[in-house]
Amino acid sequence: MHITAIESLRLEAYQRLLLVRVHTDTGLIGVGETVDKIPGTLGALHGTIAPLLLGQDPLDIEGNWHFVFDNLMYHGYSGAELRALSAIEIALWDVLGQHYGAPLFHLLGGRTREWVMAPLHHCCWAKILSISREIGALCSITSCIMDIVVLNCGPFRLSR
Repeated sequence: MHITAIESLRLEAYQRLLLVRVHTDTGLIGVGETVDKIPGTLGALHGTIAPLLLGQDPLDIEGNWHFVFDNLMYHGYSGAELRALSAIEIALWDVLGQHYGAPLFHLLGGRTREWVMAPLHHCCWAKILSISREIGALCSITSCIMDIVVLNCGPFRLSR
C-alpha cells in the first residue's frame, strides 16, 4: 500500500479548522485535522510534507513521522510545520484502523472508559453540532455518536 495523494479541506463555518485526507492506492482515505495558522500549515503540508510522503507506506506511521520531522527540524519544534505533521499522523492512524478493520482504541491497547464527557458552555453546542455534521459530510462518515454535557442545560446525546 502506498500514499497516492494528500488533500486539504476547509470548512466554511469554521475557518480555523483544517481537515487533511490521505489517499492510498487501495482506496483507503484517512482523515486528520489541525487548527490555527492555516495559511502556513497549508504551505508546509503541500509544499514540504506531501512531496516527502507520496509513495510511502501509510502503515509505517512512526517511520513516516520521523522521516518528515527530520526534514522539518531546521524550522524548529513548533509552528505550522508540526501542525501539518500532526494532521497527517492522525490521518495515517485512521488508515491503519481501516486497514485492519479495527477501532483505534483496540490498536492502541484497548478501551479505558466507556465514554468521555465534554463540558461545553450552553452557547457552543449548536455550533459544535453544525460543524460535526459538515465534517461528517466532507469525510463520508456514516455514523457518529458523541456525548456532550452542556453546562447549565443538561446532557445531550447527538447521533446522526
